[in-house]
Amino acid sequence: MFVAAFANAQFYVGGGIGFKESKSITDEKTQTFTFSPELGYYVNDKLAVGATLSFTTQKDTYTEYSLEPYIRYNFFKSGDFSIFADAFVAVGNIDIENDDTHFAWGAGVSPGISYNFTKHFTALAHIGLLSYMDCKDVLKTTNVALDCNDISF
Repeated sequence: MFVAAFANAQFYVGGGIGFKESKSITDEKTQTFTFSPELGYYVNDKLAVGATLSFTTQKDTYTEYSLEPYIRYNFFKSGDFSIFADAFVAVGNIDIENDDTHFAWGAGVSPGISYNFTKHFTALAHIGLLSYMDCKDVLKTTNVALDCNDISF
């Protein structure tokens, strides 16, 4: 996820775009596309609030829309490098192919790192996730992960 800040303003915009194609042991391919713009505001040097609007679709399977407001806390800063954690809630809909649309909600915490390349451009990466998601009668998941497979930009 890339974040760009404007002038001396405390607002920032960013987001992510992702594409994943996987193949099962039965040679069935799945393709997943995600688009997630983000807007946030730095309250002070350590605290920011923001929200991500997320759209995910898996071909011939489901489409998901969600709004994920979050609070970001910077634990450590040294020069242009910092370590932070986002605490978030998510609400949205999952439209399952050949089925109804289902309300979904969740919450979680995601640690991350960031680096300020310039005064107006910062790159950050979330590393891992601790979350819970509930989509009544369809899906309930608890996710605990902290490895290189869960790095997102």
